[in-house]
Amino acid sequence: MGKLRNNGVRTLKQVRKLVSIREGQRKRYFEEDQDLALKSLHTDHSYDVTSKKIVPDISNIVHEEVLDNDGNNLTPTDDWRIGRRVVELGVIADHLQQCKHCGLPLSLHNIIDIKTYGLGSVLKVLCTNKSCGNINAIPTGKQHDHKIWDVNTKLALAAIDLGLGEHQINGLLSILNIPTVSHCMIDSRIREVGDVIESVADQSMEESDGNDNVTVSVDAAWQRRGSGRSYDSLTGHCSMIGSKTGKVINYKWRSKACRICQRAETSGNIPRVHKCNKNFTGSAKAMEPDMVVDMVKESRSKGANITAIIGDEDTTTIARLRAKVDPTIVKLSDSNHMKKPIRNRLYELKNKHSTLSPKVISYIMKCFNYLIAQGKGQPKKIEENLHALSKHPFGDHSSCSTDWCRFIADPSIKYKSLPYGKPLQDKALQESLTTLFQKYILNSEKLANLGSTQSNESFNKSVAAKAPKNRFYGGSRSLAYRVAAAVAQKNTGHRYTVDVNVSSGLSPGLYTRKLATLRDIQARKRKAVAITTEAKLRRIALKASRNQSSSTFEVREGVCYQSNTMIDTATEDSDEKILEIPAPKNKPVENDSKPDISTMTHIYFDIEATGLGKKELIETKPSLKKRQYLILHLGPFCIENFTIFYSKNTPPLVVQHGRTSHITQISARRGLETFSKYILPAREITPKAAEVTGLTFQNGSLYLLDKIVPAVGVKEGLTGFISFLEKSTNNVIFGHNIYNYDCPVLYNALDNCSLLDDFQSKIVGFVDTLKLFKLSFPNLGSYSQCKLCDTLINLSYDAHNAEDDVNALFRLVNEKIDNFTDVQKVFQSELSVFYNYVSLKQMNKNVSSLKQMLDDKVVTKRTANCIARSGLNLSHLRLAYSRNGRTGIKDIFSEPCGSKARVTKSAKIIDSVSDFLKEL
Repeated sequence: MGKLRNNGVRTLKQVRKLVSIREGQRKRYFEEDQDLALKSLHTDHSYDVTSKKIVPDISNIVHEEVLDNDGNNLTPTDDWRIGRRVVELGVIADHLQQCKHCGLPLSLHNIIDIKTYGLGSVLKVLCTNKSCGNINAIPTGKQHDHKIWDVNTKLALAAIDLGLGEHQINGLLSILNIPTVSHCMIDSRIREVGDVIESVADQSMEESDGNDNVTVSVDAAWQRRGSGRSYDSLTGHCSMIGSKTGKVINYKWRSKACRICQRAETSGNIPRVHKCNKNFTGSAKAMEPDMVVDMVKESRSKGANITAIIGDEDTTTIARLRAKVDPTIVKLSDSNHMKKPIRNRLYELKNKHSTLSPKVISYIMKCFNYLIAQGKGQPKKIEENLHALSKHPFGDHSSCSTDWCRFIADPSIKYKSLPYGKPLQDKALQESLTTLFQKYILNSEKLANLGSTQSNESFNKSVAAKAPKNRFYGGSRSLAYRVAAAVAQKNTGHRYTVDVNVSSGLSPGLYTRKLATLRDIQARKRKAVAITTEAKLRRIALKASRNQSSSTFEVREGVCYQSNTMIDTATEDSDEKILEIPAPKNKPVENDSKPDISTMTHIYFDIEATGLGKKELIETKPSLKKRQYLILHLGPFCIENFTIFYSKNTPPLVVQHGRTSHITQISARRGLETFSKYILPAREITPKAAEVTGLTFQNGSLYLLDKIVPAVGVKEGLTGFISFLEKSTNNVIFGHNIYNYDCPVLYNALDNCSLLDDFQSKIVGFVDTLKLFKLSFPNLGSYSQCKLCDTLINLSYDAHNAEDDVNALFRLVNEKIDNFTDVQKVFQSELSVFYNYVSLKQMNKNVSSLKQMLDDKVVTKRTANCIARSGLNLSHLRLAYSRNGRTGIKDIFSEPCGSKARVTKSAKIIDSVSDFLKEL
């Protein structure tokens, strides 16, 4: 539109011209097939076939007219009350002091117009003096160099420093409801501040340069991700950093693109006169040698005598340097690039040698790194140590040195980092390691004089932050400015932004200085902490922990992400590959500050059931001696609530689990209020339970001592019990031996009736009075409830009747327990009891699959129960072994579950299970 005259106010001619242009845009975009176009705007699908006219995307045209779906005009207006503005209060206050004509104070209430220039604005304020009526132009901020707004220049500096482009800047401003800025304005200001950044970077390099013999590290990076054949980036940069100072002493960038040239070529025109950004025509791989040669030549011309360079082994840089600059330049290898191939080669050998586990690889690499560090500058020593390294893990210390091998002084000590603390025995592996290290023995001279390009890698990260790889800045000078900003930050810290402001003639401001200083202090502090021994050990421990967790997750999850995974899994075993092994469930951690039980509502509780607390024989044909042998020595096969013990020569022995028995009576007491119900069971009452409780179940009726008693269904009885609990809050249930018997039976019944959630919401926790009296009254002969009542309160009653048991327990606790400290100690939260129930349920479900392991004495019954309780069955173990062999079994067995391992860390058990699975 051209520049506006009359202090930014449009003339009538300009207004008419603008209206005409906008009308033409409407006709061009929307007039043809208007009904059809409007319909496509409201459709839910952009691919609607009824739309013949494509509406152009004008989202990036910031200052064009924009209409929403309802036809509302979203074009920025001149109403100063709309949106937000960035203002300098001091500047506005100074200009509002008086009118330029009459000298009377001005007020913001009298703004009649606003003109926006990027983030800067000019307010048109009318003087209230009727005889004056002057319209004053009030700027919202400072300006420099022919009305360039300071805030726009600072915005460009922020964009370079933070790696933002015009799209990102306008996205941020629009979300803040601040008027967006034009692409032309941003480009102009970036060019303005970019030249200053380059001069600040050059000055910082001059301060870091020296005239003595200099050893430098060099490394290049590209602005496009890739490796191997995919190195096809259009741009790249390279840094040269002094090995002693850690400062950048030179840098270069290369670009194979120029936006102006490309646009001219596309339109078939001759490019206008410009400073072309294209400075390289070769392949991306050739950029690094070209830049290094250029930097060395330039640095030498300035007086820096570069005698050696540190670099990786990936390029022919040193060969080109010696051919084009100086044949005497020394090449030092980067330590990380020398060590990484060894680790990769060891992992390749892992596929051939099963004993070469990740733990063994870590041990060999630790020894290798230590030997290199000890032999710095001594090639002969490194050569001898590498000869010893292929023997040391195998117990042969004839070539070891007392400087690093402690086995020479004491051969009886164990290897801390090798399996079982014993030396390796795989001779084939030893031969492979000897062959591997022979290659490095021939390069002992290099290994004795390693350098580091870590500073260059750090610099490359800074460049990536300012010129992200997912955005292309190489078509203009923007990339050069961003690389220069990284150089200035590397050499002087974040305060380079202050230097750029000063060099631009701008005031840095308090907050710019404050944050730059704070960031530099934080960086120095992080660096000081990172080099301490404690920090290094912590990093090693965290890395080991992450690796262990990652390995365990991969074993549990199966194939999740890999090349051609959909093709590979489209086979018969695809379901097995993606099948997940269940994660361990951590036991709830009891809060140290347990609730005050004395203030809670005490519910005394007892149940009777179809079976007793222990496993009970309900069908048998073998002799008593044979039955005892079967129970003690044979592995079980569980079917729901029963365990069937098999023998080759005798009929099976059926055993019922008391913890999954059916309830026959439930009773509770709260103060003087009681609750008691007989329950109709869904199975027969075992003879032993009938003998103890006097209850029998015949022909659908419940009998007590051969007399029918009124009984209800289990769901009705449990619902009544929950209703009894609802009458009070903060309920804590007291019962004798409830942790081992009553709670599992009750939870099983509630779970089967879908009442578990309702019950859990009514209670806080449980107190097992068996544990309570063992704690409060030690050294008693028996802790059965009958004996306790007889011994402590001289009470005899009808035991194994739930109602009588509850009343007796109520009296026993209230008369003999007055120290609630012991009650607090044996208290368990409802979550903890529920966790035990779920674990028991898992064990009963999974242990049957481990029968063969028990029969073959691979594991003990206790270990089998532990495996089953953790949620694992035989199919899970087979999956883990198929995915990572012995390491897979180790990973899931030793996976952290709270403060303990999920199953065990015992190498003996892990090996035994692995050997068993290997034979399957």
